Amino acid sequence: MKFFLTLTRTLFNRIIDLFYYALGYKKVNNFDKINSILFFKVGSMGDNIITLPIIASIKDMYPNIEITYLTTSGKSPVSMENLIDKSYIKEFINYTDKNKKELLHSLKDKQYDLIIDLTQPSSLIRTIRNMIIFRYLGINKGIGWNISELSFFRKYQDNYNMVGSELEKYLTLIGKYNVIPKKKFILGITDNEELKIDNLLEQYDLQDKRMIAFVLGSKRTTNRWPIEYFDEVIKFVINQTDYTPIIIGGEEDNILVDKLNQNLLSFCGKLTPLESAELFKRCKLTISNDTGPMHLSYAVETEVISIFSARDFRNKWYPPEDLGMVLRDDNIKCRLCYTEECTHISCLNNITPSMVINKIKEF
Repeated sequence: MKFFLTLTRTLFNRIIDLFYYALGYKKVNNFDKINSILFFKVGSMGDNIITLPIIASIKDMYPNIEITYLTTSGKSPVSMENLIDKSYIKEFINYTDKNKKELLHSLKDKQYDLIIDLTQPSSLIRTIRNMIIFRYLGINKGIGWNISELSFFRKYQDNYNMVGSELEKYLTLIGKYNVIPKKKFILGITDNEELKIDNLLEQYDLQDKRMIAFVLGSKRTTNRWPIEYFDEVIKFVINQTDYTPIIIGGEEDNILVDKLNQNLLSFCGKLTPLESAELFKRCKLTISNDTGPMHLSYAVETEVISIFSARDFRNKWYPPEDLGMVLRDDNIKCRLCYTEECTHISCLNNITPSMVINKIKEF
């Protein structure tokens, strides 16, 4: 089966290569003659954060290259525009806000030298569609068009560990073009965020406390570890360590905070993503579901204990090994379900509070 899957993936990528040259794209060896890049990526906060190193690697080596970021996230608090150090990006374009015909004409007029498309890792048809669209825009060089996972036989791919880390995939991609890959997360934290957190820590007498951040929520309910499990771990931290637990998250997570039996500080809904990142930076450790703030934590080099459901490939969204410890049930039969709702979340229920407590002890 592994041979079949490897052969199929290789075949799909050969088809992409054929379309690449049939459409008139030119080979990319390096970025020496690239002046402008259209960077295409859609997704949530975590998807945005793991693309930061590829942008940083390019701009640090080629500071004169101008990058336009094309996305769907708009001006929401977790959009790339509100996360990245804006000195790295010339322009942000949210294509959901624009008339498609006008957008295509506008992009075509700008005559980009290169498209970096990181949107379709499993779909051959949509990858080819994107290639055709960007060639229509007059772009004659492109990278990122590679099938790294298949939409079928997912469990076999997972068994053979064929789908690796998205972050490492991006760093490997950029390294192929003589760009030195850097695991550098260029968040746009400014003096304003630092001052806000300084004042916050002083207000709550936390300046000299060793803090552990807890992230209780997640966009998907299928990624949420049971709140009563979190409650047990928080109780351990309070009673048996010298750490001070705090809660970081969005406004919607206050519903979960209210279900805790422990009375502790919650900053849910009180901070922007960059302010949350600065607060994570002041913590010694983060304990989190698989969600955007988990990526924020390791992006500021605060180690995370990450609790993962089994709905997606293992490794794919894991934190870097040097900045994270992962708990996940790989043996559950219904793994790789990709479901948005689940009545039993057995994969998360099987991760007990004692497992997380043991990780805290290891830390």
